[in-house]
Amino acid sequence: MMSNDQPIPPLPPPAQPPAGPPSGEGRQIPTRAAVCALIPGIGAVYNREYEKAVVHFSVFAGLAYMAEEVEVFGLAAFCFYVFTIIDAYRSAEAIARRGTHLRPQSEQINLPVWGGLLVLMGVMFLLDNLGAISLRAAIRFWPLLLILLGLYLVAGSFKRDSRRTSASAGPPAPDPGGEERF
Repeated sequence: MMSNDQPIPPLPPPAQPPAGPPSGEGRQIPTRAAVCALIPGIGAVYNREYEKAVVHFSVFAGLAYMAEEVEVFGLAAFCFYVFTIIDAYRSAEAIARRGTHLRPQSEQINLPVWGGLLVLMGVMFLLDNLGAISLRAAIRFWPLLLILLGLYLVAGSFKRDSRRTSASAGPPAPDPGGEERF
């Protein structure tokens, strides 16, 4: 018979989980970005790179449109399409490595503009289906949309640069004589 006088030794601490994400989990975000990129521009939206999304969609749409006239643009559209998928994947990998988005200022884009653009496109397609307008005739003016979009992005860039410049200037230096000037 054993004596109950001896204390029971403490249990060892529980095993710690291995460092880093489990296998496959680290690739989940880049893979999801690549799947989203199957629709041109949406992979960049998934990565919260809204300006890049507009550029990707616009370039792809322009190349696809030009492919109706010259077949070589069809090949260019396909190559660009593959590029957008790879770019979405690689951007998501970089975001996952850094733990933050590459360009946080792109989050400042006015999101109601996206909603307004979708409503406008929906109304145009509906009116075309009802025979009220002919998109075939209006399609000749699609580059005007790219021009307006480019102007919007350039103006936003200048606004951000001017805010950075004024913020980095700081408050005015005090007068060495100690007197305030009015």
